[in-house]
Amino acid sequence: MAECVVVDVIDVTTKSTMRVPVQYVRPTAVTPMLVPIALNAEGLALNAPSETTETDSKAEKSVFTLCELYQRGKCDRKDKCRHVHVEPEFLREQRQKHLVWMEDNAHVFERMPPNQVFEVFNATIKEVMQVPRVQLEYTRGLFLSPEDRDKKVPPSTSVNSYCGKVPTACLLHLNGACKWGEHCNQAHISREWLQARNHDFELWMEARRADFTQLPPSQLLRVYHPNLYEVVQISKESIIQFTRGLFQAGDKVPSVCLLFQKNRCSCGELCKQIHANLEHMTFHRLPPSEGTAGGVAARRH
Repeated sequence: MAECVVVDVIDVTTKSTMRVPVQYVRPTAVTPMLVPIALNAEGLALNAPSETTETDSKAEKSVFTLCELYQRGKCDRKDKCRHVHVEPEFLREQRQKHLVWMEDNAHVFERMPPNQVFEVFNATIKEVMQVPRVQLEYTRGLFLSPEDRDKKVPPSTSVNSYCGKVPTACLLHLNGACKWGEHCNQAHISREWLQARNHDFELWMEARRADFTQLPPSQLLRVYHPNLYEVVQISKESIIQFTRGLFQAGDKVPSVCLLFQKNRCSCGELCKQIHANLEHMTFHRLPPSEGTAGGVAARRH
């Protein structure tokens, strides 16, 4: 397969984003605004669409909707259309492939044992959960590869490392408002099961806040200093905000959150790192033999 150039187009019929080679796209009013993406022989993007800032009100869209009227030969706007015109024969082939893909994965899902687990990111608690198949409904999001996930996450957010690697629990489904059904790019988890897990987490967080409040101001905590590349000790009074990073499971030493230094951490108390100011933080260096474990005594399992 030779290198090719594609554009991303939203197909409302299959409720998915389709990558269309530019040779199958006919000129319309939006054609100059389409962002070309070069793919290598393995189908991986050599360049990504340029990021746009929230303050850029005139930013061009990188993904446009496919024109259904053109597919039926009824688009009167022709080259002035504000949607994308794709060759009908190419589109029929792609939709058929998508249909087969959906059916094949539905059969795979149905044959899985009830205790088969899927990793799903829970945006409410900002954590990847192990969800048994019996607590899930089939959606395309369960079988999308990280490269094919349509979810776009700003690179400045703290959850960027999770989104795209695993499906996200669909909050619309949790509220009974998801209209995508099996075509949803996210995971549809049993409402009762997910609400129970969220409630358990809230109770754990409440207990940890109480534990943190009871610590004396002089209590020393081991944290990783990202500028010094070493583990240091800081006192509780150096902590600006309680975060669950203080109580993360295992022996991993929590790091001072670099996004918090720039006022860009969106996780708040749910951050798995430490919210302290590096410039004004008083710390003590540890002997190498003691700088391997940290956190506070109470941990979540």
